[in-house]
Amino acid sequence: MVQPSSLGPQQLANLVDAVTKGQPAAIFEDPFPYVMQQIGVVGTADPKPPMGGMMGMGGQPQPKGDIRALWKALGIQVTGDTGGGGEFGELPATVVWQEFNPYPKFQQIRELGPELVFIRNDAPGATNAFNPKEPVCARFEELLIPYPTGISQALGSKLSFTELIATSSTQAGTIKVSDWRDTAFDRYLQQEKRGRPAKDKFTLAAWIRAEEPAGGADAKQGEKAAAKDVKSDDKQAAAARPRGINVIYVGDIDLLHSEFVQLRNQPNADANFRFDNVPFVLNVIDAVAGDERFLEIRTRKPRHSTLKTVEARAKTARDEEDEATKAASAKYEELKKKVEAGQQDAEKKFAEIQKTFQENVAGNKDFDRSDAIGQIQAWATKVEAEKRKAAVELERIRRERDKDLAQVERNRDQDIQKIQNEFKVWATVIPPIPPLLVGLVVWIRRRLREREGVSRTRMK
Repeated sequence: MVQPSSLGPQQLANLVDAVTKGQPAAIFEDPFPYVMQQIGVVGTADPKPPMGGMMGMGGQPQPKGDIRALWKALGIQVTGDTGGGGEFGELPATVVWQEFNPYPKFQQIRELGPELVFIRNDAPGATNAFNPKEPVCARFEELLIPYPTGISQALGSKLSFTELIATSSTQAGTIKVSDWRDTAFDRYLQQEKRGRPAKDKFTLAAWIRAEEPAGGADAKQGEKAAAKDVKSDDKQAAAARPRGINVIYVGDIDLLHSEFVQLRNQPNADANFRFDNVPFVLNVIDAVAGDERFLEIRTRKPRHSTLKTVEARAKTARDEEDEATKAASAKYEELKKKVEAGQQDAEKKFAEIQKTFQENVAGNKDFDRSDAIGQIQAWATKVEAEKRKAAVELERIRRERDKDLAQVERNRDQDIQKIQNEFKVWATVIPPIPPLLVGLVVWIRRRLREREGVSRTRMK
């Protein structure tokens, strides 16, 4: 089931009823379907579009069911859901990010932020990114999960919660969808909204199972009574009888995009992507259905060699750029704090003058109000001037920061281009040398063999 939050109230109630009665299900739910929104998919907390398209000519949008009913049935809590909103409170809209991109060529593209989460066992701080004990995901190499959310087991849940894939425990954090949208055109402000990485990993997919069918002891007794009526030659059907909640929940739907199928069919030889999105989705469906015949086979894929030396030297250039970027950002933050401190001092002094004026008005009848009012007006003008000055100064240092960072990026590109050109020259010069050497050796051997047995007088 993809994006069950888009179902109507009755449809969602039917889904919850089927799941709790033991119907196996693979559920993909996304708070921010950034990639899939181009085909009209809306996030968990977003309302449905008006009927008849965006112009709304068909009437009001259809209501959505309360997705929290499904979360409650599965005993899970979605990242960003504090539970304070009640059953019908505001739904969470938080995505997980991770500072890790294994493809150097794409690390500095502004549109490719850390919300594109690469799941790999070799990511910094990753420990069993793919659960090694679950064949559904144990031997995969890499997943790309765009703008996902995390899930965890709810307090008091008695269901079995098995983590399948997870982020790094040192490089991942969260950002609200609203904050991401508000800062989409300013990557530096967006980085401030992300904040620092969390101190723990985020589970992006999990297998939720129950040891006994929903309904407790009564349902279990009913199942035993039904099993007595099954004929001996129908044991397979009895084994397939639902025995409780059996759901794999994935906090993203963008990993289902057709582009991953295209990359699987026609791999990009230049980028050498290693995405396992397609076989992962197929494994999820097969595993939850109890068919394990193809789980291990789908993990196999060809290997391609890469130019390790070029990548290593290019990585050095990118590391130097990262250091320069951090230095420029630190300088900006330091200047920003100084400007804001000056503005705060002026506002504090203005507040003190206002407080003194009010105290004198209340307790001193001979107090000269006209002079005090003049001072207040003068300080109010000064505060406004400080605000304008601070705004101008912040804009100036922001432009200087962007200029410095742009120069850093140019230097990085020039260094990488220089490295690539150097190896291109060597690749052009070196290949002809071995054939020339072989030809020279052959020529010398032939000349020597021609001279064998010939008298010296005839060689003159």
